[in-house]
This record gives sequence, C-alpha cells and structure tokens, in this order.
Amino acid sequence: MRVRTNLEDRPSCLSPQPWGGREFGAVRTKTRSRWWVASAGALLVTLGPAGWSASIAKWTVLGYLSGDGSLEPVALEYLQRLASAPGTGSVAIGAQIDRSPGFSSELGDFTDTRRVVFEGSDPRTARKWRWSDWRTEADMGDPQTLADFLAWGARTLPAEHYAVLLVGHGSGVRPLLRESDERDHGVAYDATNNGDSLTTEEIATAGRTFTDLLGGRKIALLAVDACFSGSAEVAHEAASVAECMTGSPDLLYEPGVPWDQVLRKLCASPDMSAESMATLAVEAVEASQEASGAPRGSYAAARLSETPKLQAAVSALTETLCRSMRDAAPAVTTARAEATRGGLSGEQVDLATFLVALADEAQAEGLTETAGAASEARRALDAVAIASYSGERDPRGGPAWKWSAFFPPNLTAFPPDYLGKSVFARQSGWGAFLEAYLGHLQRLMSPLTTDETGNRT
Repeated sequence: MRVRTNLEDRPSCLSPQPWGGREFGAVRTKTRSRWWVASAGALLVTLGPAGWSASIAKWTVLGYLSGDGSLEPVALEYLQRLASAPGTGSVAIGAQIDRSPGFSSELGDFTDTRRVVFEGSDPRTARKWRWSDWRTEADMGDPQTLADFLAWGARTLPAEHYAVLLVGHGSGVRPLLRESDERDHGVAYDATNNGDSLTTEEIATAGRTFTDLLGGRKIALLAVDACFSGSAEVAHEAASVAECMTGSPDLLYEPGVPWDQVLRKLCASPDMSAESMATLAVEAVEASQEASGAPRGSYAAARLSETPKLQAAVSALTETLCRSMRDAAPAVTTARAEATRGGLSGEQVDLATFLVALADEAQAEGLTETAGAASEARRALDAVAIASYSGERDPRGGPAWKWSAFFPPNLTAFPPDYLGKSVFARQSGWGAFLEAYLGHLQRLMSPLTTDETGNRT
C-alpha cells in the first residue's frame, strides 16, 4: 500500500536534506554507549540451545527503519513491502521503525520506536503484523540501539542466514550539515536525537556484537539503503561482519529499493545465495527506475570477501602515486575530471571510471608502472562489484556509478577525522594519496616563495 504524504514529490527522498536536522535546534556533542563483554555473554546465554525456536528459518530479514527526520513515508512504505512477502516458514521477517510527529497517520501515527514481526506460513494469505511490547524513543544513530535490535531479531526469528536492511538518510563520510559536528555523519539519521547517525565504524561495531552472538557467522547480506553508502570506505568496514552488501554510490531516490519484489523471489527459492539476493535488489531498483520514465540514482552490490584484494591493489597504486606525485599529478587531475563525481560537494568519485581514466592517462604519459597498477586495481574492483545500476551513463557507455570512494576537490573539504576513522583510508594508503595529491595542488597554487639559496620554489 502506497503511503501518500506531502513529501511525495520531493526530488530526493533518501538523499540528505539540509533542513532535516536544522528543525531540531543545535547539535550536541555525540556520546556513545559503552560495550561490555558481560552484555555479549548474557545474550549468548539467551541464544543458547534452549533459547532457539524449534523451527529455524532459512532466512531472516530484519529492517532497521529510521523514519525520524523526513523519511517517515519511506519507512512506512518499507514496512508495507516487508509485510507483503508471501507467507512461508522458510523466510522470517521483522522490523524496527522510528517515527516523528507531523507526517502520516498510518498505523496509528505513533511517534516513538517500535518492533514488529510479520508472521505467515501460507503464501495464499497475507502475513499478520505482530507488534512487540517493546516501545521507546530510541536513538537510531546509537550503535547500541542497532545491536539490541539485531539481538532481538536473532532471539525472536532464528535463521541460517540473515539479511539486514538499514534505511534512512545517509551522508557518506561527510556530515549532512556544514555547521554540524559528527553526529549527523553516517546512516540512519535520527532528527529527534539531535541528528545522530550511525557512522561506518559503528555499523561494524554493532555487527560484530551480532556475529559474536551467532557464533562467528556473518550477516549474509547487509543492505544500506541510504545515499552515498556504496563506497570503498563502507565496504571495507562492513567486510568484517557481512558477506555481501548493497548500497548507493551516489543518491538513492524515492521509493528506495523494491524489497517486496526481492522477497517474493526469496520466499519461492529460500536456498538463494546472498549474492543472488543482492543482485536481485539491484535489478529491482533498475526495473523500478526505468519504469518511472525518468531513471536516476544509483544502487550497487558488493562481494565483501574480495575487499582485501581490492585493498592490496589500491595500496600498490597509491604507493606508486605517492612516490612519483610530481609526474603523476597531471594524470590524476585529468582522471578525476573524467570520472563520475557526486556527493554533497562533489567529494565522491566513481572508482571504476576513475581507475580506467587514470590507466589511460598514465599510459599516454609514459607512466607505465602507474598505468599497470591502476588497471590491476580496476580488475580487483570488478571482483568486488557483483552488480550495479545507475540512472546516468558515463561517456564510455557503462553505468556512471559502480562503487565510490572519497576524493574531495581540495584539502579544505578533507574531514580531519577521515584518516583516523576510515579503515580503507589507512590500510590502502588512499588517505595518504589524497593528502599528497591535494597538498601538491595546493603548493602549485600558492604564491611563489624564495628558499635559503635564493631559488624560487
């Protein structure tokens, strides 16, 4: 059932809206819950053999729906999509939704956070909504909230495989608002809680608690349905807790991902792999957007087991670039100009188009080692990327977006905590490369000075 509100015609339903956090006043300093081993131990006892249901599903799909902050219509529509899945004992479905005042009156117009299970064993009848007694005003941007929800899902709906859908505004590695602090830097923006969001590292933290509860099993599919989530930074962090992931390298538009279409196929074929499910999600977005007559946005799927190879290949490339930055900088500049760019301030670059252009430019300028390293990194990226869709095309005819990485236009747009918090930035050398390249450009644009020997530098 379609949820209609006054936000129906907004151009970017799942993209960051600067006004989203400003309605709720000044942003306070972000604080975090402590993670104690005792908590995990207690949950492990709960999830022991006596705690499991007699019937374990093949798949459990858990929707973490942050609608508090202009995305309530989308969160409600996601609920309807999850509920519309055919009844079967092989696929269990549960969700947590956070709402805010003043939007739809659907489902009683509650404004707090609640959990629901969609029960059904007969594909000929609709699933029943069973609301949990648990209800509170939860901070969806707190990793403890996500960890608690996942633990609830494992206790309530045990399964062989888990798919986790994180739905809400996303800002990638940059805050939604220029004047805000890190609270609204990430995914699942919660306006009531001062714009708090789940950072990439916090998603991984909550995910590791969940995998510990499952005895080391990873989340089969982590779907981050938010803008700017399909990035190397997110993928490398998520690789520790998930087998596959989906996300948007740039903008994700309303109505988001048609998971109802995916779930119908999953219920019919519960032995489906995580990669197949991720591919179906990308195909569903493509079909939905193409049917709209005005295709736009992007969505992609990644095989996270291949991220170490991508990290190694990018590391070899960045080492080469940093070693010969003076000679390589022109090729990098041209490649960035030719690559697809997006983000709030043009700070996201499509890795695929960037690496292809860099290999071509480096080869043309006689930088054989750089050209070879860029081509190798592109091959490693192809192994990570399972499927991709983009409403726009790059000049070479392929999708404009495949998988993104942070590449700001200058050092001013470089977040001070990027190197400290991004696993990908540190371990692949991408952060060091950005600092070296952008610093080189800054020096070239600075007024000429004279050194101690009288030479102009």
